[in-house]
Amino acid sequence: MVSMSRLYEKPMPTIHNHTVDGDQYGLRVLRQLDDSEADVLFEHAKRHHEADFEGSVEGKRMNFKLKRESDGSWTVETEGREVKSGWF
Repeated sequence: MVSMSRLYEKPMPTIHNHTVDGDQYGLRVLRQLDDSEADVLFEHAKRHHEADFEGSVEGKRMNFKLKRESDGSWTVETEGREVKSGWF
């Protein structure tokens, strides 16, 4: 029998043929990558258990980490925002 809580769980998004959970901004940036960029990022994370990447969200540069968990799942985390240099 399936528990009622499992019936209402929100499915994890599939991004570039990978099921990924985690930070919503990071998921948004992953979706914006073209297929070849995503392939390189996921392959690096698969080999090294994580891959750093950056993207722009609402006009701000942000850093993220794509992680390959020990159970084979994928997670994206926010690493923080880049500090503006003051030049612009």
